[in-house]
Amino acid sequence: MILKLLNELNSKYIGLLKYLGIYDMVILINGKYGQVIKFIIAGATGAVIELALFVLLTEFFSIHYLVANLVAITIAILVNYVISQKWVFETGRHSKEVEVLAFIIVSVFIVITNQLLMWGLVDGLGFNEKLSKVLSIGLVAIINFFAKKFLVFKS
Repeated sequence: MILKLLNELNSKYIGLLKYLGIYDMVILINGKYGQVIKFIIAGATGAVIELALFVLLTEFFSIHYLVANLVAITIAILVNYVISQKWVFETGRHSKEVEVLAFIIVSVFIVITNQLLMWGLVDGLGFNEKLSKVLSIGLVAIINFFAKKFLVFKS
């Protein structure tokens, strides 16, 4: 009875995805390039949160851009960890404690790299703070993917 219901729901779900024209995209996400696509979606979610918090803190609360950057990236990293752990990567490369420690070490490196990029772009090269934030998110995302894939989570 339950199996029949699940099959019927699955059939309707697939039908809905095909009707919406996104069935092929869902198959692609779960297929050969699934992990990269999922990481991009998770990263984009984190980037939107990070950028929105950065703008909110600098524009509306007049917080110095480096402090706002630190707060925004820390929250985005925590959100990204949960998404990565639950959806993008497999856990189990390490014990839970070692995984969290590896994640913290990678995250500290990411935060320092991001802070240095922001400082260099804004104070060193005179770039706009928001443009610098977007550029630093993009540059750090590449490092972040490979660090998580090969050091933190099971690939």
